[in-house]
Amino acid sequence: MLDRPNAAQFPPPWGVVGLGNPLMGDDGVGPWLVAQLQQHNPQQWLRDLGTDLLGIANHTPYPATLLVVDAVRSGTMAVGQWRAYGDGEVAGVGGMRSAHQLSAPVALCLEQRRAPQAWQGVTLYWLLLEVAEIRMGPGFSPAVAAGGMDLLAWLQRGFAQQGAGGC
Repeated sequence: MLDRPNAAQFPPPWGVVGLGNPLMGDDGVGPWLVAQLQQHNPQQWLRDLGTDLLGIANHTPYPATLLVVDAVRSGTMAVGQWRAYGDGEVAGVGGMRSAHQLSAPVALCLEQRRAPQAWQGVTLYWLLLEVAEIRMGPGFSPAVAAGGMDLLAWLQRGFAQQGAGGC
């Protein structure tokens, strides 16, 4: 787990996947981040998968570093705080269940097993932003809005460090 990672720790080129349901308040932070990034980084590999992580199969080839952004209720961080986790570390993070009781890490693991050739050479990280509750309705709580802006700024700096070439 990386509390405050340096963007240089993630080898380029990057891609960002946003997960979440914008109709459920704070849960929509992943898709919101992707939409914000697309405005300023149209050349980058950016995908809003909403609540359909298995839909990632339709977006090959993948970049060398894939950053999956999602909301989480782990109880291990302050609301609005975010952390980066390596793929092997994320299984222990609580609160990552979907409506179908299949967690996002398990869903992605299934996809990696289904098409292992598509994942060769891809390093996966999870950027998880802590939320207090998932409720119906658009908009973010103030703490999640601030945390989302902080994560957006971090991602923007990372893309800038990669240069204009993008993914």
